[in-house]
Amino acid sequence: MKYPSQFESIVGFQQIRNEIAQRCRYETSVKMANDFSMLTQWQDIEMELDLLDETNILLGTFPSIFQFNETADISLWLKYIDIENYFFMEDELLAILRVLQSYQKVFTIIHQRQEQFPRFAALFLSNDAVKPCSDLILKVIEEDASLKPNASSIYQKLTQEINRLEREIRNQTKSIFREWKQAGYTAETDVTVREERLVIPIIAEFKRKVQGFVKDISATGKILYVEPTAILEMNNLLKEMYAERRREREKILKQLTADLKPFHSELNQLMLQMSMTDFIYAKQQICANYDANRPIF
Repeated sequence: MKYPSQFESIVGFQQIRNEIAQRCRYETSVKMANDFSMLTQWQDIEMELDLLDETNILLGTFPSIFQFNETADISLWLKYIDIENYFFMEDELLAILRVLQSYQKVFTIIHQRQEQFPRFAALFLSNDAVKPCSDLILKVIEEDASLKPNASSIYQKLTQEINRLEREIRNQTKSIFREWKQAGYTAETDVTVREERLVIPIIAEFKRKVQGFVKDISATGKILYVEPTAILEMNNLLKEMYAERRREREKILKQLTADLKPFHSELNQLMLQMSMTDFIYAKQQICANYDANRPIF
């Protein structure tokens, strides 16, 4: 027990909590720091001191071991995984992958030297979920958090067709632009985009000289942005294909989320271990900042 009851306040323990929390990178580890209280049981104190000793040795041998690739707390998203029709977005899936990779890096180093780091080895018990979850995500998500063009055969076919149609529309629009420019109908600017469609800037007085639909008007009213009639049907088809690809994207992400669902518990536990490691690392930084050493009893 603590005596007196307000001992933590008297010795300024809240300041220590605040300093640790400021160095934590995950929301869960920040909460651990804010909830952290003085330890009164010898076995708990000894374990914490051992972990700090092991952290110092790890940093001395592997300086970048706790430099994680991702600091998003994936446990905040995992709690929604059981909701019907919920799915992870691309950036969330990439964040999960980065956490898995960081976990695997620490796990590998620790378990190659279990005798040297028994406390951390007890913390990083299993990496069974890392490879299957990583493989599932890597199959679908690019390194820039976009969906892979071949995420599914349908998505790949739609992407190829969209790219082909976009080129055709762009070429035809530029051809019409050159024709109208030669006739003196266009403004000085080039082909541009309005409402996700390629349009040609036309001087307002020549509106009736061209065949097309006005998509926008300049602030002065002197320039009209016209979609040529000749490419209207292609643009409508492109719009439909965009919508179809969005539906296929959502279908892919829902399936990937469903594939990750059986690993819900393991991913939660893995994130908890990463948060605990981050909390320990934050404490080690405080110790290093104050040039603190392990007390001798």
